[in-house]
Amino acid sequence: MVTNPGVIALIVFGVMIVLWCLDRLPMAFVAMAGCLTCVVLKVCTLPKAMSGFTNDLVFLVAGMEIVGIALLKSGLANVIGQAVLKASKNDERRLMIISFCIAAVMSAFMSNMTVVALFLVIFRGVVKTADNIDIKNITIPVIAGAVTGGSCTLVGSTPQLAGQSVIANMQDMDAFKLFDFAPVGIPIALITGLVIYFYAYPHGKKAVERESRMSASCDAKATPDNGAADDKEAVDLLQSVADRKKLFTMAGISLLMVLMMVTEFVSVGTAAMVAALLSMAAGCVTQKQAFSEMNWNIVIWLAGCFGIAEIMSVSGGTDILTSAIADLVSEGMPPFLFFALVTLVCMILTQLISNTACVLIFMPIFVPMATVMGISPYPIAMGVIYGSSLAYLTPLASAQIGLALTVGHRFREIVNYGLLVHIVTYVAVITMVPLVFPL
Repeated sequence: MVTNPGVIALIVFGVMIVLWCLDRLPMAFVAMAGCLTCVVLKVCTLPKAMSGFTNDLVFLVAGMEIVGIALLKSGLANVIGQAVLKASKNDERRLMIISFCIAAVMSAFMSNMTVVALFLVIFRGVVKTADNIDIKNITIPVIAGAVTGGSCTLVGSTPQLAGQSVIANMQDMDAFKLFDFAPVGIPIALITGLVIYFYAYPHGKKAVERESRMSASCDAKATPDNGAADDKEAVDLLQSVADRKKLFTMAGISLLMVLMMVTEFVSVGTAAMVAALLSMAAGCVTQKQAFSEMNWNIVIWLAGCFGIAEIMSVSGGTDILTSAIADLVSEGMPPFLFFALVTLVCMILTQLISNTACVLIFMPIFVPMATVMGISPYPIAMGVIYGSSLAYLTPLASAQIGLALTVGHRFREIVNYGLLVHIVTYVAVITMVPLVFPL
C-alpha cells in the first residue's frame, strides 16, 4: 500500500490529467474531486487544498469575466469590436495574424498576462459584431503571440526575471541585459507565427467547426427554437449601445484597469476585481447579470489546479518528480545533448507546474552542473528559461493558456492545437540559443 504523501499526490494528479483529456466529466468537478481526494487520504489539510481560491489568477479570471459582461452590456465592446473588424477588413485570418503581431510587440515590454486579458475582452466584442469570426479560432494564436513576444526581452515575462534573480546569487555569472533575449526570442516569435498561420490556424479551425456542428446538432434537439431569445438579446444590445452614459463610464473603468495593470500599482487580479466592482457600482452590469453569465466552471477549475499544485508542493510530489527528471541528465553528456535535454526537461515539466517555479527549481540544478562539465552556463540558463516560459501545450502550462478555457476551448483541443507548435518551438530554441550563446 502506498503511504508516501508525495507519491499519492502524483497518482491523483495523473488521474486528473487523464480525466481532463478524456473530457467525460466537467473540468471543475475533476479539479475539486482531486483536491478533496488528497484531503480524505490525509495528503494535506483542507485549507491547503482550497488555497487556490486565493490565487491572483483566479481573481483575474473572475474579474475579467465580469468586466467582459459589463463591456457587452454597456455597448463598449461592440464599439471596440467594430473598430478592430474595420482594421482587419472583417477577415478572421487577417485578424488572427494582426492580433498575434500586436500581442507579441506589447508583451515584450509589459505583462503578457495583461495583454492576453485585454485581447480577450476585445475579441468578445468582435464576435458579437461579426458572425464570420469565431473567438476560439483567434484566442490561442494571440496567447502564443503574447508568450513568444514576452520571451524577447528580460522584462517580457516572469520566468526571465526569475532566472535573473537566481543568476544574481551565482558567482562568475553576469546578469542578463534587457535585449539579450532578443536575438533568440524574435526569430522564435516569427517562426511560431508562421507555423500558426500556415498550419495550426487552419488545423484548429477545422476542429472547431467539427465540434460546432456536433454541438449545433445537440442544441437543435434540446431547444428547437431560440428565435425569441435571440431577438430579446438583440433589443437589449441596441438599448445598451444607445446608453452613452454607461458606454463612457465603462470606458473610464476599463482605462483605469489597464493603467493599474500596466503600472503594476496593484496585481492584475486586484485590478480586474476593482474594475468588476466599479462596473457593478456604476450600473454598467447588475450583480445578477454578472453572477449568472460568468463562467464559474473555469473559475473553480483554476482554483482547483492551483490547489493541487500546492498539494504537490507540500506533500513532496514536486520534489519526487523533479528529482526523477534531473537524474536523467548525466554530467558525462556532450554539451549540445546536455543543453537539448535540459531544455526538453523544462519544456515537459512546465506543462504541469508554474513556468516561474520551473525556472526556480531547475536553474540552481543545471547551471552549476554545466560549469562542472566545462560548458558555458549562459546557454544552459537560456535553455531553462525558454523551456519553461514557452508553454502553451496544456491549460496547466501557464496562466495565459489557461485563459483559453474561458472562451470554450477544451483541454484536449489545446493539446491538439499546440503540439506541432511546441515541437517546432523546441527545435528553434535548441538551434538558435547555441548560435547566439556558444556552448
